[in-house]
Amino acid sequence: MSISYLRNVLEEIENLDSVSVQLLRITNNKSGTQYFARQIEIQPEEDLSSFMKNLSEKYLGLIESVDSVDDYCGDIVKGNIYKLSVDDEMIAEYFKSLEVVTANPSTEGDVVGRNWNAFFIKGKAKVLSEDKDVMLFSMKSPVSVLTNKYLLSGKDRFKRLNEPILTLNKNLDAVVVNGTLYMITMQAENLFNMERSYRKRCDEKVEEVIMLDILTNSDAFVNIATKGQNPRRFVSFNQSRLDAIKNTNSRKKYMKMFQISMKDGQIDTDDEKSSERLVKFLCDKAMLDPIDEKPREVSAAKAWL
Repeated sequence: MSISYLRNVLEEIENLDSVSVQLLRITNNKSGTQYFARQIEIQPEEDLSSFMKNLSEKYLGLIESVDSVDDYCGDIVKGNIYKLSVDDEMIAEYFKSLEVVTANPSTEGDVVGRNWNAFFIKGKAKVLSEDKDVMLFSMKSPVSVLTNKYLLSGKDRFKRLNEPILTLNKNLDAVVVNGTLYMITMQAENLFNMERSYRKRCDEKVEEVIMLDILTNSDAFVNIATKGQNPRRFVSFNQSRLDAIKNTNSRKKYMKMFQISMKDGQIDTDDEKSSERLVKFLCDKAMLDPIDEKPREVSAAKAWL
């Protein structure tokens, strides 16, 4: 989906039908991620319409400064919006759970005293002449109880403000439409606990590399590949690159090309730099300069247009 499609969505959010406004609680633990949604009402209704209009105007303005809408690859490049199919293995299970919960939100129970992670609005919009379900997320707790705040109750008299306050946050972090998650900010990762997903992918792919018996020191490679920024890099793991180095002759060719040390036909992962470079090679973070043919580290590599 292009920037123009997202622009069309943002143009239509002020005209959402069947609008549902919800508070969202996200709980992450060892057993997984759970969602709880609480539907609320905004009165008067005209205020919500005005908010949606302002939201649309704000993001139609901001999208003009967006360089591109790219596939999510774990990189963070200023000026980009990232997209990911809701069927992608990284978020598919989480999205299905979220979809079930937000389709039947709770309408009972006290809102105050609860921890809410997000403010959520969904509805139907006509996008390019087709009716689409649109989901808008702001990843910030919308309900607060203010302390040391007083409300004017007379000419020179103030009374303590005890009631909870709902803030309609005009900062969008994620939009879901037409089966695609648009990550307006990287806070959207928290909606689907994506850190857990890319760490899981990292562990699986590292084990796959180890099973090939092409490393001099598997433990040393694990120590490098699963630390720091490297787990995030595995979002863009390129299976064809791993397949390419299964063969000894091909392995020697590509490792020489990317200045990765080898010993007796195996990749020298006792060398910390070689382990780090191997991760970058496997995760599309290593390319060749077309002039001097020397390796370069890159981010957000994508197909040449």
